[in-house]
Amino acid sequence: KIPLEEATRLSSILRSQGTRWDESLYRLVEGLSKKPNGQDVALEHFRGDLYPFQKEGVQCLSFWKEHGWGGLLADEMGLGKTVQLLAFFSGIRRNLPHLIVAPSSLLHHWKKEIETFVPSTSVLVYSNLGQTEVDLASFHWVIVSYAMLRREIDRFATQQFDGIALDESHWIKNRASQTAKAVFRLQGRVRVALSGTPVENRKEDLVSQFQFLMPNWIHPGMELDRIKEKIAPFYLRRTKRDVGCELPPKVEQTVWIDMTQEQKELYDQYLQTVKEEMLPRIQQDGFSSCRLQILERLVRLRQIALDPRIIQEPIPGAKLIHFIDEMPKGKLLVYSQFTTMLQLIRQALVDLGIHYLYLDGSIDLKKRHETVEKFQQESQDTCFLLSLKAAGVGLNLQSADYVILFDPWWHQGVENQAVARAHRLGRKEGATLIARRYISVGSIEEKMLQLQQHKQELVEHLFQHPSEGCPSQLSWTEEDWLHLLD
Repeated sequence: KIPLEEATRLSSILRSQGTRWDESLYRLVEGLSKKPNGQDVALEHFRGDLYPFQKEGVQCLSFWKEHGWGGLLADEMGLGKTVQLLAFFSGIRRNLPHLIVAPSSLLHHWKKEIETFVPSTSVLVYSNLGQTEVDLASFHWVIVSYAMLRREIDRFATQQFDGIALDESHWIKNRASQTAKAVFRLQGRVRVALSGTPVENRKEDLVSQFQFLMPNWIHPGMELDRIKEKIAPFYLRRTKRDVGCELPPKVEQTVWIDMTQEQKELYDQYLQTVKEEMLPRIQQDGFSSCRLQILERLVRLRQIALDPRIIQEPIPGAKLIHFIDEMPKGKLLVYSQFTTMLQLIRQALVDLGIHYLYLDGSIDLKKRHETVEKFQQESQDTCFLLSLKAAGVGLNLQSADYVILFDPWWHQGVENQAVARAHRLGRKEGATLIARRYISVGSIEEKMLQLQQHKQELVEHLFQHPSEGCPSQLSWTEEDWLHLLD
């Protein structure tokens, strides 16, 4: 009478006197309550070594598969979610292919990892419409981007897959998005979601992922504490500290930078204009009707605090001046979410004759792979300029000595992922990584840090034990937005 997924609710009465239960039920409840369940998993087709915690991850994935459930592997960035998934899928060998859906920038990363860890298997990177005549079922692995999946969903939806994995699964966003609708149509015996930041802002991010994994298991109308209780048996989230992963030390620093006098005057003038324009409109029309206009003006404030030249004002920003004056020696990753800022930095490096590499969303996948490999293999000092959204996931950049985050993102998890590109398994022993976040004093960036911390606490709370309670909300509120204009 009780669905298998609800078996943890029996834990309090399972051992009570006077009741007799089948031994398989004991194992089921224990496996759901104490992930992973410790059963050995054959890895005969996998060619590589796994850390003990990675073996436990494969055991957990196998336990979910055994009972017909999907699961979310939400380990912290840098703990090898890709390798765990490949080890798990390599043990599922039938006559159907495995499907990997990932951001387009990661397609060749997946291909390379499959060729390394599961050799002698065939891989199709489905990256253009010219492959429509290719028989998907003739490959062991099919890798496709979210964008291409949307375009070709009628074809992919008719193909049965042995296993389906969504990499960076939070990309599917809310259930009404075209990406989510496409993903929900896929047919696969085993379903896995991979994400180091499974919730970026709203609980709907998580609801969408579980709609793919276990349809109708949770829904947006549920209270957060109920969602927390229901997902608890079906995700695995470990941090480097949890697993005793002995990575070299990481030093994180916040560098507070005073805007130049001209920059500060421009910022204050624009902020005052925004207040005079938007606050009366909010009072008259309501916050919801002004939301997009507010966001546009907040972005403009961020750009001025970063470098006014982004908005065509001929005023150099203090951050770039500081960076050039204090640039450390070694191999640097320099992130910004604004490609115009990256171009300003690039021009400054060219003027000074400093060696650099560049990567943003406009770079094709082949060139992207070559650039990353060049950075990893070069021994000379190199400044690698990267777009935060295009390069914050899926790259291995362990040879970096420094990570510089030029501007903050709305959600700290995205920044953490960018830092984790360098601070991950495979890093040279004893090589300390220094990560620096540049923040303009007295600007919207300072307020963003405060909201970042609050939202990160909420997300972490959601993935704690269900008995520890749950926050009331995860999404950005009107109060949050107005705080940025205060």
